[in-house]
Amino acid sequence: MLTFEFQKFTPFEQMKELVPQNCLVNLYEVVPGLNTDNSKLPKPRENFNAPLQVQPVKTMQKKTIYLHDMKLVCDIEFEKQFEAFLRDVVTIENGDLENTVQMVSIRKRTIHVGVHNTWRNLNETERMVILDEPDR
Repeated sequence: MLTFEFQKFTPFEQMKELVPQNCLVNLYEVVPGLNTDNSKLPKPRENFNAPLQVQPVKTMQKKTIYLHDMKLVCDIEFEKQFEAFLRDVVTIENGDLENTVQMVSIRKRTIHVGVHNTWRNLNETERMVILDEPDR
């Protein structure tokens, strides 16, 4: 029988913000955001008999980047198909085909923007409204 225990390893403490909780990482995995060679964990020792010598892992410095005049392209065909799908759902639920066409329309478009390192979100996502039509 194999028994094991997870313990806090202080040299890797700063890495917690880059890796999701309950995720095991080995020495050969790339962890975006580490300030090491190839974004991989440093080897704790050169050979198995050598004493354990681990330098604390450092993360990359965070920077703020401002984007201006950004263009977003929305696929009109996708919106039409989505509206048709919603009309079908409302028609099935209500059974009223004539009023369904007027009930279903896209009135609000939002975008959620956040920083992600392919493992997890590194900050809270920001929500911005792209289109907000008043109620008719």
